[in-house]
Amino acid sequence: HLRLELLEGIVAYHSGDIEKAKKSLNSARSRCLLLQVPDEELSLLMGMGYGERSAKRALRMNNQDVERAVNFLV
Repeated sequence: HLRLELLEGIVAYHSGDIEKAKKSLNSARSRCLLLQVPDEELSLLMGMGYGERSAKRALRMNNQDVERAVNFLV
């Protein structure tokens, strides 16, 4: 949905619908921030032997909660 909202925002902007563009781009920004994984938590999981990709996925799916991410990975 992130890409879709980003594209909708770009199309709305170029169509002159600034309010719709703002709404779509702000929503895309919020979604993007949710996908970011804090380095400290990622390093902690990787230090336990989990791969970067698996650790990022587990953290994203568990709202950056390390304990729940570990349970997810086990």
